[in-house]
Amino acid sequence: MKEEYVLKDNDSFGSGLGQRIVKANRLKTAFKSGDLIQPKLKFKSEVECYFIADKLMYAFEYTPSKYPNYPKPKLINLNKEQESLAYEFAKESNLKVGFQRIDFLKLENDELILLEIEDNSPHMNLEELTDSLRKTVLLEYKNNIYKYIQK
Repeated sequence: MKEEYVLKDNDSFGSGLGQRIVKANRLKTAFKSGDLIQPKLKFKSEVECYFIADKLMYAFEYTPSKYPNYPKPKLINLNKEQESLAYEFAKESNLKVGFQRIDFLKLENDELILLEIEDNSPHMNLEELTDSLRKTVLLEYKNNIYKYIQK
């Protein structure tokens, strides 16, 4: 049986650090309480969509590399299908205030599949934005928070 799975700590907050790859026939013995189990997938990149409330502000694409050389994100424009998919998950998460990040894996056929929805991540990669886009994002964020506080 060649199928492989990724085991990682439930509190890893999406980090690849400490993850373990196991074959299906070893899954039962390798699993520890507190582990997440995910199928190991071949993918080209990770696409991260950054929202303020339910408004898409920007998207980054990461191409995998080995630790400790984390890849630099590439600011991208989503195509209509990708954008629609990101908005679908943003709508379902129903977050009305603050940042949220919706992450996808881009498979080898360019299809996006949901990886995770982050609403507690401090890593919004603002330092990777152009000055103009960063100002726009921060203004949108400030207005979103003020609107919520004034309710």
